[in-house]
Amino acid sequence: MLGRDLFLNIKKVINENDDEVSAIKILFSFVLKKDFALCLDTEINEIDAGIIKNYCSEYIKGKPVQYITKESYFLDDVFYVDERVLIPRFATEEVLLKAFENIDDHINTIVDIGCGSGVIALTVKKTFPNKRVIATDISDKALEVAQINKERLDLDIELLQGNLLTPLIENNIKVDMIISNPPYINENYPLDKRVKYEPSLALFAGDGGLAFYRDILENCSKVLNPKGIIVFEIGYDQKERIANLISEVLGNKVKCSFFEDLDGNDRMVVIKFA
Repeated sequence: MLGRDLFLNIKKVINENDDEVSAIKILFSFVLKKDFALCLDTEINEIDAGIIKNYCSEYIKGKPVQYITKESYFLDDVFYVDERVLIPRFATEEVLLKAFENIDDHINTIVDIGCGSGVIALTVKKTFPNKRVIATDISDKALEVAQINKERLDLDIELLQGNLLTPLIENNIKVDMIISNPPYINENYPLDKRVKYEPSLALFAGDGGLAFYRDILENCSKVLNPKGIIVFEIGYDQKERIANLISEVLGNKVKCSFFEDLDGNDRMVVIKFA
């Protein structure tokens, strides 16, 4: 069967919105190991056709394409992902680039709190190879994925298991910058069917989505060196509540600046200690 015919057959059973068509094209390219345009005129054998059909069936049922291919792009690299970790988002790329703007000679040790697949910590290490980079996560399964990516990229970061800042406190580790994309979705928030495949531990937070921010802010003085910096990714509707929380916990000890993403939503905050 020609790739073109198989593609047209599969298109008949999807909604044909841009996202779904793009995902099907990705699956064709993934199985056939070539650009989608070349897949159309390729004679596909029965085995590969069966694999493509199975993958597309999984996707149509709701499974994210990244969990099917076990790949997710983040800035310049391809990372291994599976159901043990959250799929990296474009918004997190923007947060990390904002963090990069604040890394200078006095920032020597950087920690990624709630590292998941390790994309933040590993990208920091790749970009700033002379910095000490640490990544923590409460999930041993997530750290297994981070270890896979660490080995694939051959980057030297330290992986520590534990809740938020606890591994740093227990090991008396001081850092100059905290970067975190913690769970921040309200537990009652309705989710897209594909998001439901992702680990709930990495998605939901109590206290209206603020619980993990509060924990980090209340304990950051135990791990941050003088003039330390915190960079958070936040929910699109959380700016006011996050600002109030920072004021409540840290008062006038810090200067905090919020930044919009490319869609015009406030999705990141940089907190600098005097």
